[in-house]
Amino acid sequence: MQQAGVSFAIVRAWHSYGGFDSDAPGSVANLWSAGAAHVDVYMFPCAGQDAGSQVSSMLSSLSGTQFG
Repeated sequence: MQQAGVSFAIVRAWHSYGGFDSDAPGSVANLWSAGAAHVDVYMFPCAGQDAGSQVSSMLSSLSGTQFG
């Protein structure tokens, strides 16, 4: 990644329909393995669901995943 001029990436961890993106942990791990200096995640929250519950669920689902 660094050879291509990429030093960071931001991975989707939450879908707009209110569900965890199960690809996120693997994508984060692959980016670290590829040499990314910084890897973070983002959430696309669902307006029809409780915000706090969505954040809690996302963070719980990302348990053990290094990001930020």
